[in-house]
Amino acid sequence: MAKELKGIEKLNKTIGKLMGIENLKFELSDEFSYIEEENTITYSLEITDKNYWFKDFLEKRFDLKITDNELFLILFLHEIGHYKHSKFYVMNYLGCEEENDIDSYKDDYYDDLMKFDYDQRNWINKKIRRSKTIEEEKFYNMIYFTLPEEIMATNYAVECFKSNKEYLTHIIDRIFKALNDFYKINLTDDNI
Repeated sequence: MAKELKGIEKLNKTIGKLMGIENLKFELSDEFSYIEEENTITYSLEITDKNYWFKDFLEKRFDLKITDNELFLILFLHEIGHYKHSKFYVMNYLGCEEENDIDSYKDDYYDDLMKFDYDQRNWINKKIRRSKTIEEEKFYNMIYFTLPEEIMATNYAVECFKSNKEYLTHIIDRIFKALNDFYKINLTDDNI
């Protein structure tokens, strides 16, 4: 059984507060993702190959050159972009009491777009899982980054980052201070 990490709840609450979204949960995981059903963003303390490919994608597609610390923040912003485009966010924004209330605000093409995105996402994920080489896996991940829902989330992240860079630099520093505090209480001789 995995040992409970000390201070994880404090770290998650600190990150949530710093990211400025009160009704969104943050949880340490092995990857960055947005889980709409749980209204949760998961995050990783490790930057993976996929994250570095995303960094390459940002440079090629958006002419955005960033540091690894900025990448860490943009990965958060990307997942917040998913939240901003989710039913949950739309419900809160519009003040809907029931999920069915959203339907009157969506246009006729919304469900088709989501079905297309879902089908493409499944196809790409199968290709990624079956990749035989790192180059093949990178190729399919680069396609994944261009899916409609992914582009919406990335556009949000890039625009937010570009228009708030000075403020976000302060946020990065505070997140890394919180991470450093978290490491200090968990990286003891007993845990290594």
